[in-house]
Amino acid sequence: MKVMFLTMTLFVAGCATSSGISKLGPDTYRMSSYYSVVRGGTAAAQADVLNSAGSYCENMGKEVLVKNTQKLFSYNANAYTGFEAIFQCLDKNDTTLQRPTYEQAPSVVIKNEIKYQEESKRQSASD
Repeated sequence: MKVMFLTMTLFVAGCATSSGISKLGPDTYRMSSYYSVVRGGTAAAQADVLNSAGSYCENMGKEVLVKNTQKLFSYNANAYTGFEAIFQCLDKNDTTLQRPTYEQAPSVVIKNEIKYQEESKRQSASD
């Protein structure tokens, strides 16, 4: 019984992974986390990422501003789902620190190739 409990504990404890926080540019960072369904899936990954971002900025004496978020999916047998955020750590008096307005990102983007073909033809004619 103890072996089975230990095995299950290790299995559940090992079902989450994080990228850590990566610097993308001045005051701009990225973090992602993956959690298995038994550990809370996307909701747990989202909480991990957003709480980590807030703590990271707070430790620098700055405010967090989340710029972009995305749900992530792992297409393997482990059934991991995840969450990614790009965020900024800004001074409290920074003029770019404003209340964000979030919109759902489209799941499908259709590129208008006709527009690009017409522009290409016009550019070739002028050369």
